[in-house]
Amino acid sequence: MIALSCLPVPGYHGTDMGLAVGRGRRLWIGFALGWALLAACSGGGVETAGGGTTPGQGGGGGKQPGCPAGLSECAGACVPLALDPANCGACGKQCPEGQICSGGLCSVDCLGGTAKCGERCVDPDLDPEHCGGCNQACGGGEVCSAGQCGLQCLGGTVKCAGKCVDTSTDPAHCGGCDLACVEGEVCSAGQCGIDCLGGSTKCGDKCVATDVDPANCGSCGNACGVGDVCSAGKCDLKCSGGTTKCGGKCVNTQADPANCGSCGVVCAPGEVCSTGQCGLECAGGTSKCGGKCVDTEKDPAHCGGCGKACAGDEVCSAEKCGLECVGGSTKCGGKCVDIKADPANCGSCGKACAGGESCSLGACALECVGGTTKCGGKCIDVQLDAANCGSCGKACAGGEVCAAGACQLQCVGGTTKCGGKCVDVQIDPANCGSCGKACAQTEICVAGACKLNCGIKLTNCNGQCVDVQIDPANCGSCGKACAQFEQCEQGKCVLKPLESCLKILQAGQSQGDGKYLIDPNGGSPADAFKVYCDMTTDGGGWTMVVRVSTYDPNIDFNVNGGGWSATQYADIDQVDLDNIQATQDYVSRAYGELPAADVMLRNQLGKAYLYSVRTSTGFLGGKSLRSLVTPGVVDGGSACSAGLVYMGGSPKWDGYDNLVLAGDEAGDTEPARIAIRAGCAGDSESMQIGYYRDGHGAFEVYSQGDHWGTLRSMFVFVR
Repeated sequence: MIALSCLPVPGYHGTDMGLAVGRGRRLWIGFALGWALLAACSGGGVETAGGGTTPGQGGGGGKQPGCPAGLSECAGACVPLALDPANCGACGKQCPEGQICSGGLCSVDCLGGTAKCGERCVDPDLDPEHCGGCNQACGGGEVCSAGQCGLQCLGGTVKCAGKCVDTSTDPAHCGGCDLACVEGEVCSAGQCGIDCLGGSTKCGDKCVATDVDPANCGSCGNACGVGDVCSAGKCDLKCSGGTTKCGGKCVNTQADPANCGSCGVVCAPGEVCSTGQCGLECAGGTSKCGGKCVDTEKDPAHCGGCGKACAGDEVCSAEKCGLECVGGSTKCGGKCVDIKADPANCGSCGKACAGGESCSLGACALECVGGTTKCGGKCIDVQLDAANCGSCGKACAGGEVCAAGACQLQCVGGTTKCGGKCVDVQIDPANCGSCGKACAQTEICVAGACKLNCGIKLTNCNGQCVDVQIDPANCGSCGKACAQFEQCEQGKCVLKPLESCLKILQAGQSQGDGKYLIDPNGGSPADAFKVYCDMTTDGGGWTMVVRVSTYDPNIDFNVNGGGWSATQYADIDQVDLDNIQATQDYVSRAYGELPAADVMLRNQLGKAYLYSVRTSTGFLGGKSLRSLVTPGVVDGGSACSAGLVYMGGSPKWDGYDNLVLAGDEAGDTEPARIAIRAGCAGDSESMQIGYYRDGHGAFEVYSQGDHWGTLRSMFVFVR
């Protein structure tokens, strides 16, 4: 490693570490970096007004290897990439004339909660040259803390080398003054390391809280604009999620020692902010860790005890670090929260309530429900909350718990003291059955035992969440299984609709001739429909698809009539199938949806039929009848089956053994949609449906001569 020189600070005289600005693009270093540079350059001296150097302390030469925490090497000098306009965000990246470097970005204005003073961006909360505002310099020996000049550091910060710093995140004073992290390390939860701990995110060489950091809002480098604050990981003009806008930041006034109870109320040295009040001890069930009051049950920087920080990908849940949240909490970012009550994550992660709203039962509202009380921006149970015991802001002292709305040493009313809280171990998922026994994220606490959380619509059956309204293995209740061919509908076992009447017959579910529910596509029973099944003729399994009635004028079954292209006409329950004088035609959905092999024609139902024939060759080929009947008529038809079977004593005329679909006669013009003929294209017919004959006209049902007598209706089945 080469030895690095520390950049001279123009304008520095003796111990005066004020703002130094050179002309043009000369690098400046302000007071905020002065002590870090002195530490890096000890032994090398500091440039004086006369051009010489003051002797360094400790001896050892003119240059130090490496850069101190917070600075980076650029061309042999240690510079702050976040503020240096000559090296803004990266070495050699120079800001244009008139712009400044803010948060490592060149800009006309200062970003990320900093303020523009002269030609640089400063933090008025900590900068002694601009303490609380531009050019408001602190006197000799004073420090700037929480925007106020004084002899001591306030707001939970620590005085280190003339500056007030946060030793939990400052890499130059990590865990204590002068405990600097080495190059490449960051300071997280007061510990130096490669990764950030305690739910913070590594942005450059710092660990930050991206949910409130205006310089890294929501993600690294996403700086909020002028006037904006960072709230719940989003830049906005107002604070949300139960935080309060103080200066350019969103803070929790219940725990922030720099804004305790309200903006600008700074706790004295040695004091902490607990439930919005400064004091020497923490109240409301929190623990004093360093200069802050924290909840060790869920704080990833102090999980289960002060200084016990969780790893970068872990969260703190029920005082234990882990990859998942337990005890009824939900993982949002790097924290475990109660989405039923957290105004920053109300109902789901990242859903922040607006200013003035609170989170009640997972919904943002102006008022609290469910027996809770609105305290600040949260809905809480004042009967059990040690920070608001009996009423808002009434915090129990250290060692006390809140029981039945009163602070006392012991829990009452059947509750148990777990840590600093009174809980019902029969229902508390964080302390289920006993203190510290947390249920998994998918579990709830029932009668002191962790059980699978199935929500409102599902039921826990042997460790599985099922819907007993539709589950055939648990129909209506756990363990109640439906029989074969049954399905579960509204908690009751009913026969499952099969694809056709033939499938019902083959499954042994036939109850004789009548109406049945079928589902030709075999998918969801929601699209099943009712049909008439002939379960007796020629072995049964026939599905009725069309009924042609010459008494019904509403649908045209002539050769070019609209009845043949229909997808459904009339409901089977509304058709008088037993009366051949019925005045209503019928087209079933099965006509166009049911794949089949053969066709049966009958003139009556429910009584001794006079005429009935069927095919036996499978000539439909697994297609629907509609798909073969609707094409234009052609010689020989779209499909033709020889070897017709005449049933039940039906009169058979020699040679009429062919069933033709959508056919015409060769050399003649006598088309029909369904016809019994002497040949597939022969000039001789016996019975036709949807027929036209030159010189005679159109017919819905027609019988040649006395072959089938006078017909007024026909039923068409498929199988």
